[in-house]
Amino acid sequence: MLHAQSGHTAWTADEVLPRHLRRLAVKLDTHFHVSRAPHQRVYYKQRGEASVHLVALPEDGHVRWVLMSTRGRHGLLDRAASMPGAVQDLRARGQHLRWRSYELFRMQKRYHQGGEVATDETWSWRLGQDAYRAHEAMLVERSRKHDRAALVAHLETLRAMPMFAGVRAQVARLEWESRKLWRKFHPNSEPLAPQSTLPIMTRLPIYGTPAMTLLDLAARHEAERPPAGLPS
Repeated sequence: MLHAQSGHTAWTADEVLPRHLRRLAVKLDTHFHVSRAPHQRVYYKQRGEASVHLVALPEDGHVRWVLMSTRGRHGLLDRAASMPGAVQDLRARGQHLRWRSYELFRMQKRYHQGGEVATDETWSWRLGQDAYRAHEAMLVERSRKHDRAALVAHLETLRAMPMFAGVRAQVARLEWESRKLWRKFHPNSEPLAPQSTLPIMTRLPIYGTPAMTLLDLAARHEAERPPAGLPS
């Protein structure tokens, strides 16, 4: 999300097996200089080169990785560069960066400034359309069947999601729809109790030490692999 806010709006992604991590890290750094330090990125930006960030996380036996790039030479929008995959634009309809059931998008943010309400654009995560509709359908089913306990349990599951601004707005909407549905299907029953205010996601430091690089991750996987000749 922070990379998007700093103009890294071109992206591509793929998956790789852990044993191929080191080769991938070397390849991406050779082509896109993903290991540059912040001061190096500033220096090369002044010379027309792109800033490219690599984000990778282990997931179900493989590693999912995403490259995010600004405009400039040696970036994802440089036609002379060798692309590792199809390049998409975060800002374009249908090209949102997705991670599991979430997608990154631009949203309008309202805030108070000098006694007036101002608006600005920011980046946030929200549930993808399919995931949102699946939750919506489940809430409708629970309401139709008069299953208050299951409905309340599902709402608690929604409230346990990471409360990025986009997700928070969706959960608030689903809670409102649930109360409306319950009144519609069961007008003579006790209404659903209003929920407490949803928590707000605040920016916190997430690393006690510097973030792990892809080479660090590769080294960890290699250390965990059994010696040659032993069953894995």
